[in-house]
Amino acid sequence: MAYGTYTFGRVQNNTDGAFALPASGTLSTEWGPSSSDVRHRFSVTAYSQAVKNLTTALMISGSSGSPYTIRTGHDDNGDLLFNDRPAGVGRNSARGAAQWMSYAVAFYVFSFGRKTVPAPTGIMVTRSGGGTSVANLGGQVIPRYRLQLTVQVQNPTNRANYSGYSGLMTSPFFGKPTVVEGVRRFYLQAAFSF
Repeated sequence: MAYGTYTFGRVQNNTDGAFALPASGTLSTEWGPSSSDVRHRFSVTAYSQAVKNLTTALMISGSSGSPYTIRTGHDDNGDLLFNDRPAGVGRNSARGAAQWMSYAVAFYVFSFGRKTVPAPTGIMVTRSGGGTSVANLGGQVIPRYRLQLTVQVQNPTNRANYSGYSGLMTSPFFGKPTVVEGVRRFYLQAAFSF
């Protein structure tokens, strides 16, 4: 079975927070994309229980890049703040790279031993002649012990997702990401119940 979602969004504002001063000295020129303005997001999940006691699932998700602001690195307007942008460049007008993530999981259940769960005390059966008798259906036999082994893999393709782009034009890292996220990880888990 498989299902998916897609979301289109647009978020705009005129500040990046309570302590973010406008480069021009007025909020009227700061209207633009919010730092959380990610336009496209999607996810697809597929899972199967075709093999007895085995469940597998694969999830793939992605999103378009997040915005960031380009700054000159100089106090161009003489206000003693080094947050100026090049002429004609708006706040959060640059975009980072798209993000892609995948996730896979499989778990297998071993059941063994026997445990009898009592059934209801009985069923009243009424005869057409007016007499009654009780029939006991007996107990239900279920496995006494259960062992579940799980393997999870985050980002099985080990694709690097870059973020934290530097918008400072005087930096040697200008236009480059400073953070990599979503490295491949393996998780093994065992759960025993009785």
